[in-house]
Order: sequence, then C-alpha cells, then structure tokens
Amino acid sequence: MKIRNVAVLGLALPALLGAGTCGILFDLWSWDEITDHAERLNIDVTEGAVEIAAYPRTNIWIQRHVYAFERTIEQADYAVDENDVAQVVFHCDGRAVCFADHWLEIPSGMPVDVELGLGSVSLISVDAPTVLVVDEGPIVGDALATPTFELDGGSHDEITLKWTATATPMAISIDAKSAPVTLELPAGNYACDITTSGEVDIDPAIVCEDGADASLVITLDDGDVVISPAD
Repeated sequence: MKIRNVAVLGLALPALLGAGTCGILFDLWSWDEITDHAERLNIDVTEGAVEIAAYPRTNIWIQRHVYAFERTIEQADYAVDENDVAQVVFHCDGRAVCFADHWLEIPSGMPVDVELGLGSVSLISVDAPTVLVVDEGPIVGDALATPTFELDGGSHDEITLKWTATATPMAISIDAKSAPVTLELPAGNYACDITTSGEVDIDPAIVCEDGADASLVITLDDGDVVISPAD
C-alpha cells in the first residue's frame, strides 16, 4: 500500500515564518502517482479546492498544495485500501490556517466520492457514479457523463453542471440550502421533482414527465434553477 504523509514529507521542504504556537507554517507542493489497483476514489478534505479529471488511463495522478501550520494537520495521506478504494485524506483541527488543494487525474469509469468542508469542486469528463457532500463552496462540472450524480450540500456560490449531449444521466439528486443551479442535460424526458423558493426555468427540450426513466430531483431552500439542453 502506497502512503504519503504531508506532515512528514514537509520536514524536508521549504516552510514559512518559522515555528509558532501551531508549529511551522508549511507551503508545500507534491506530485505523485498511485500505481496500486483502485476501483474507486474517495477524497475527504477539511478545506481546499478539489479538481478531478478523468482520462483513459490506468493509474491515478495526484498533485497536492498544502498551506498549513504543522500542528493543525491531523491527517494527510493517500493510499489504496483493502477494498481497492483510493483514499485521499487531508484533515485539519481548525485552530489556525490549514488547507490543501488537490488536483487528481483518474481513470475513466472510476466512481468518485468527495467529502469537503469548505472549498470548491471541479469535475472534468467524470463518467462514473459520483457522490458529493460539500458544506460550502462552488461546484462546477464540465463534459460529464456520470450515469448517477448526488450532491448533499450546504450553501454554494454556484452549482453549474454540464453533461455531454450523448450521455443521459439516469438519476440526478441535488439537495442544498442555497445555490443558483445551472444544468445542461441531454434533451429528453425526465421525472422532475424540483423544490425551491427561487425561479425555475426549464428549456422545452428538457421534458418533465412522470414515469420517465431518468430522474431529476432538486431541493433548495433558496436559489434559481436553470436547465437547458447540452450541446
């Protein structure tokens, strides 16, 4: 099993300011390849940006930027576990500055789970079941082909998700406190269940029909919803 621990690796890399009440302030970059066989990606981060792009490849590439006081880092590693899940973890204790940005290139067809406290999520060409649990921050997806997509979130500056015109998702579920939601979906019929105090604008190419095979469920306390056909 391949494990990288930023708190350990950082001792050999440049740091800022020197030691303080929370230890050394790290400003670190790392770039690694996960070569162990993995069937799924699970990333769990307290704070930071997460970008995931899918390509036709075998291994996972991960770039990480850490800006944090040493003593605020509770856990910082990545490994493939006994269930063939690539686990990427970066946890902070909240005492002081602590965040980590992650850029990952994953194999096409790999399911994705993201749990994020504060930050942003960007998905590019992801084509497998995807589950996001995000407390706060923008969520953007482009050239998506995910058959199922689930977001359980809090408040977001935007939720903008664009599917390719040839990949109709079978189930989309978005549940958030507040966010403007913009979706581009393949034209066709969807079983729609949309609840929000904001306005809903659905292009005629997206037909809401009870009993349709594809389901679209959006639940917002507040936020406008705009749905248009994918190019």
